[in-house]
Amino acid sequence: MEKYTEVFYWGSDSTGQLGIGDRSIGKVYSNPKCCSFSVQIKKISCGEEHAGFIAANGYLYMMGCNKQGQLGINNPTQKYVSRPVLVESLVDYQIIDFSCGSCHSGAISTSGVVFTWGSNTYSALGVLDNDFSILPVKVPLQAVCKSISCGGRHTGVLSEDGGLYMWGSGEAGQLGLGNRAIQKSPVATSIKNALQVACGIFHTLVLSENSEVFAAGGNSFGQLGLGNKESACVFMKIPGLADKDVTKIAAGQHSGCVTASGELLVWGTYYFGEFLVPTKLSCSAKQVDLAIGLGYGVSIDRNGIVWSWGSNSTGCLGTGDQESKSQPYPILDLQNKSVTQISCGGNFVIALGKEGENFKQKISQKPCQNNKELLISIEEMKKEIVRLQKSSGGIEELTSKLEQSKIKQNHLQTLCSEEQRQKEHLEMLVQNLTEEKQRIIEKYEGLIEDLEDKKSVIASVRNELSQNAVQIEELKRVNEVLKRQMDLMQEKNKEIPELKGKIKILEEEVKEKYGELENIRSSSVGIKNHNSVLSQEIKDIPVLLSKITSLETLLTDAEKEKNISTQRIQKMNEENSELMRVNKELCDNINKVQKENTELQLKVQDLEIEKARSAELSLIVRELENKLTTLDNQNFLKMESLSKDMSEMQESVKSSCKEAEYYKENYKETEKIIKKLKNDLKNCYENLEEQKRINKGLEKELSSQNSKNQEILGEIQRELHSRAESYKSLNNSFKAKTNKSFQEDDITQLYGKP
Repeated sequence: MEKYTEVFYWGSDSTGQLGIGDRSIGKVYSNPKCCSFSVQIKKISCGEEHAGFIAANGYLYMMGCNKQGQLGINNPTQKYVSRPVLVESLVDYQIIDFSCGSCHSGAISTSGVVFTWGSNTYSALGVLDNDFSILPVKVPLQAVCKSISCGGRHTGVLSEDGGLYMWGSGEAGQLGLGNRAIQKSPVATSIKNALQVACGIFHTLVLSENSEVFAAGGNSFGQLGLGNKESACVFMKIPGLADKDVTKIAAGQHSGCVTASGELLVWGTYYFGEFLVPTKLSCSAKQVDLAIGLGYGVSIDRNGIVWSWGSNSTGCLGTGDQESKSQPYPILDLQNKSVTQISCGGNFVIALGKEGENFKQKISQKPCQNNKELLISIEEMKKEIVRLQKSSGGIEELTSKLEQSKIKQNHLQTLCSEEQRQKEHLEMLVQNLTEEKQRIIEKYEGLIEDLEDKKSVIASVRNELSQNAVQIEELKRVNEVLKRQMDLMQEKNKEIPELKGKIKILEEEVKEKYGELENIRSSSVGIKNHNSVLSQEIKDIPVLLSKITSLETLLTDAEKEKNISTQRIQKMNEENSELMRVNKELCDNINKVQKENTELQLKVQDLEIEKARSAELSLIVRELENKLTTLDNQNFLKMESLSKDMSEMQESVKSSCKEAEYYKENYKETEKIIKKLKNDLKNCYENLEEQKRINKGLEKELSSQNSKNQEILGEIQRELHSRAESYKSLNNSFKAKTNKSFQEDDITQLYGKP
């Protein structure tokens, strides 16, 4: 039986940092997935684009990006590794702690020796003057170290006596040495009795044995938790954690910690808000561990449930979507998995679960050529033992021969194990090829169904476009009717100046009559003599009254015209609202078509990736054929059968490539159709914009005409009021002089017949 540790992963696998193979590179997992690396794991650590773990036997394995040698493997041309690879230069050391930074890594052995490798642009390795190192190098430290943390461009380690040593970039004061210089070798800080160190992107946190937390470095986002945004070149005690029993600290783009009472506190700025001091996040369970990445964080409660918060653009929160969270949200897929350890990378997360056991497959009982050699060697050894026993001084020579035979036996056993492992590896590759073939077939079938669905969607969009064109024509017709109604209103408004002219004439007549009344006041005798004349003029009053009535009728008609115009304006506003609604629907349709076009482009990219995968499969098949020729005679028939199966797979892959080309051509045709539809939609949108512009012009004309009508009506009302006042004063003066009111004959006598 062989024990192993359950591994969970989610987020981006851009460079193979999840360690699950080449087929996963470039994918994003928004839900946690489970795997096993077939070993027991003591510790996991994630960097920006690489990761690694310490096995139970003390070996260190790395995976992910290797552009700057951060994996520690002796192969500078290999830019990434998608499966865990052993750091061979450290196999002679038992590794007890290690850490992944942005582009460098570090580890500590059981003897307290510190090793670093990767990018050394800012002296983050603490040794050498080279830009990077592809192999681990020893850091010149006299102290025995126990813990290490790698940050963005700096590194920190803790010694057995609680001392803190820092080196690398100090541009933001993150080394806590009182300056911003680069330190090319380890320098002891003023911190004593340190329990934990956490290096972030541009800052550093330290937890002391008495649960005090210190911070130094950049503070542009409040990640130091000091209540301001001023950076610090020396380690400052965080006041907001003075009364907290902190048990774990973490630093990334922001900072966080958990306390002995299970509280989760964070500080800094990102999607969860801006916290310049440690602020408690709401969780329904007590938290025991946490990790922080680039703009997001995760924690583990005492029941083994994982919580996450912050940015989620690459699915790094593991909640099944890409929506950011301002408060911790439990990852439902891991509720029953009992997660024990977790680590955050740049945009991915790896967690450890419970341990399990595997039963190894039984090795074939058929003796191989190496086993025959071993038996012959044992027989020779027995004969040699007898010979040596008969000779003098043979005990020492016998011991030497026994040691040599043990070494040879171990070597032969190793060869047998390696042969069996290669067989199992080949069988696994064949199975993976079969699964890959089936997956490609299922993928193509799904793409065919998607293309059929898109054709139906395109047909529905065409129908909507035709309906919209009919609606636009109808709106144009309505606008023509509105234009004609506006012309009629303008013609009626032209009659208003004539009415104003008539009113002026009547005003002049009233003024003349008023002058004549003044003359009557000066000569009462003339009034008596002209009673007959006045009687005649009184007869003209009904004519004046009829004129006034006609003016009132005109005013009423104008008021009605005003109401009709108002109703028409309201109707036009409603029609404009309808036009805006139709325009919005068209915009939504355009966005929908663009979104579908984007999805089709993504699917074509997937097809290109699958084509590249097919090429990789062909390379793998050729490699398998080369390896199959090296097997022994006993497996020859089996390997011959495998070669035939692989030839069939090659033909299947070629057929799949042809199908991919066919679907690509279909996509090009679909893209042309969508382009034409987009042009039609663009023309409709331009027509709508033109219609909106015309409607706005009509609205302005109506508004201007209404204001003019209001002014004219005001003038008419003022003139009628003035005439009424004049008539009233004339009547009063006449009544005062003649002791009677105007009669029709009196007005006729004064003004004459009309």
